[in-house]
Amino acid sequence: DETYNSSTYNFICGGSIIGPKFIISVAKCFYVSKNVRRLPGYNDYQVSIGKYVEKVTQANNKFIQIINVDIIHLNDDFYESDGLFPNDIAVIVLSDRITFSNFVTPVCIDWYDKYNVLNGAQGKIVPWTLKKPSGISLSEKSLTFIDNDSCRNTYELKYMTDDKFCGGSTIEKRNDLMYFGTGLTFLHSNNSNFLTGVATNDGKVNNNTIIYLTDVKYHINWIRKMYIKYLNHDIPYCILPAVEGILYSYEGSDKILAHGTMINKYRTVIENCDVGYHKAYPRGFRVCQGNGKWTSTSEILCFKRCPPLLSESLDIKCTLNGNFANCSNPSTPETIAVPSCKPTHALPNGQDETPIELICQSNGMWNKQLYKCNSNCGRVYTNGKISMAKGKKAV
Repeated sequence: DETYNSSTYNFICGGSIIGPKFIISVAKCFYVSKNVRRLPGYNDYQVSIGKYVEKVTQANNKFIQIINVDIIHLNDDFYESDGLFPNDIAVIVLSDRITFSNFVTPVCIDWYDKYNVLNGAQGKIVPWTLKKPSGISLSEKSLTFIDNDSCRNTYELKYMTDDKFCGGSTIEKRNDLMYFGTGLTFLHSNNSNFLTGVATNDGKVNNNTIIYLTDVKYHINWIRKMYIKYLNHDIPYCILPAVEGILYSYEGSDKILAHGTMINKYRTVIENCDVGYHKAYPRGFRVCQGNGKWTSTSEILCFKRCPPLLSESLDIKCTLNGNFANCSNPSTPETIAVPSCKPTHALPNGQDETPIELICQSNGMWNKQLYKCNSNCGRVYTNGKISMAKGKKAV
């Protein structure tokens, strides 16, 4: 975020992209006093996307986008009292859409509270490093998750509100980092980054090692309300779904697209299978129709392969659709395996060998387990008893 000052813009806060026109930051950045909740005039603000160094309003590479602000919403229950800032969160609505690319992407939101972050987990945050006199620049840092109770008890932080948690940095003790409004993310499903907290202080707590963060999950319903209110339902993009075993890429490119990537309308995405999966069709692809809807060549493209069948006592004959198959390698679903004892082996206790079939299922598991046969050269070893045909004792 930037604020207007004498025909120039000054940096005031960081933020996290959660949609084509939506930024999450902290309310404190736009708060003056109890009676003035916003700096006057939304035209006084611009958002600089894809910028890593000052000057923030100069688009000196092709990925930078400078976008005006349409409106800023502070949480209705945000206020300042005795140094406390409960409900310190804000949604910035942009006047134009952000153009997404491999260099500019939104962070994920855990809308349905599926994931938990445990104490000690390492997350990523990108504060601004103050470089005087050269200006400021972004720098990625790691922070350790510390829940509300643990943070209060360990560091005796009396100004913690219920909607906060802490991020700890035990390595660096620095006062040249500016955290206000920057988002702390953690990896969850398919290595996607989920926004967990928004920094509400500048990192100067406990000798510059503890950051207060507003917990996003406490405000998820309010964020959802703002998101839906301003969402343009004619959405010219789709989200790549998280499907186990599928790898996405653009045609003619070897670069793998992450699950959750936004794809522009009418763009074609090629689908391939990860190692250990069988591709049901020779060519898989999907085309974005807009509004989050896809057309696809198949509902299920990739199936798990069954593990190799290996045995020292069995001969195993495998077929797939009536043709020979090698079961010593991972097997394609519907492969049929018929085991039998090798000529030098027999079933234990004189059992008759009744042929059985093992079938490789679509979940990557054989429907039955292999049995074992005993060697014909003697009985199973028993300590101190006759074991070999010539009467030698086992040792």
